[in-house]
Amino acid sequence: MEKRKFLKVEDIAQELEVSEATVRTWIREGKIRAGKAGRDYRIPVEEYERFLKEYFYPDNPPKTP
Repeated sequence: MEKRKFLKVEDIAQELEVSEATVRTWIREGKIRAGKAGRDYRIPVEEYERFLKEYFYPDNPPKTP
């Protein structure tokens, strides 16, 4: 069984240079799907990548080396 990778709210906030509250708002609005882990959320890496493509790069996805 393959181990899934998850991100924390703080990881996404730091990478996108937004507040943790903004990331939590996106989760509550359904823009990012996340699961609760205790008092915080965990976001699958695949879901974060989907969010980036849909909301940050809708017409021009970033090029990966």
